Amino acid sequence: MNILIPIGLGLIPGIFWLWLFYYKCRVAPAPKSVLVRLFVWGILLAIPVVLLQMPFFYLLKSHLFLFTVVAPLTEEYGKYFIVRRSLYRRADFTEPMQGMMYAVTVSLGFASIENIFYLLATYLERHDFTGLVGQLNRYEILLFVFAVRALLSVPAHALWAGLWGYPLGVAKFSAQEVGKKWVRNGLIVAIIGHGLFNWMLVFAPGAAVVLLLLIGWGWRRISRRMQGAIARRTEGDR
Repeated sequence: MNILIPIGLGLIPGIFWLWLFYYKCRVAPAPKSVLVRLFVWGILLAIPVVLLQMPFFYLLKSHLFLFTVVAPLTEEYGKYFIVRRSLYRRADFTEPMQGMMYAVTVSLGFASIENIFYLLATYLERHDFTGLVGQLNRYEILLFVFAVRALLSVPAHALWAGLWGYPLGVAKFSAQEVGKKWVRNGLIVAIIGHGLFNWMLVFAPGAAVVLLLLIGWGWRRISRRMQGAIARRTEGDR
């Protein structure tokens, strides 16, 4: 199998979920050039995140703390930092909904490069999934990992970012102190949710049904927020 295949497979879920979010936000679209740049920034975010996580990987005897605390904290704050520093004061940041769209875009860029790494590791047979998936060959395992991550891990990244991205968009057009509290609470909830997700995914693979329910609940909350923002914008245009 050509090594470009796992790389291509790694990009597909992120691009699909980004398209889906962009479609849902079409009433208040963000500039496409900004989204492309943010997606790339999300990919590049993997460099400082890996550098920050690497000491914990080598120093900790158990990776529980790394997966459930360090990874969620560095990844979510890294995404937030990019959106907050690069776009928050831009003149074309004109809609609360764009806060969610920008956060989701960065997160899906990061999720895409992370997905590529996982699929490449699977392709190079550095992960052992024999006990989980039974007697599958190398390529069937690759497709299995692709499907699991496409349905769980990649959209989960977008979900956690949406929990602080939407408050960030609202905060831009709200009272300063109230806005800060909304963003802080959203970021804390995102980090905790991300950590819980990682714990279940890595240490309790049999809880896949719970993961699906958790993501479904999150998507429902995000969808309601999106619909509410769109409804308020529509009423304001009348």
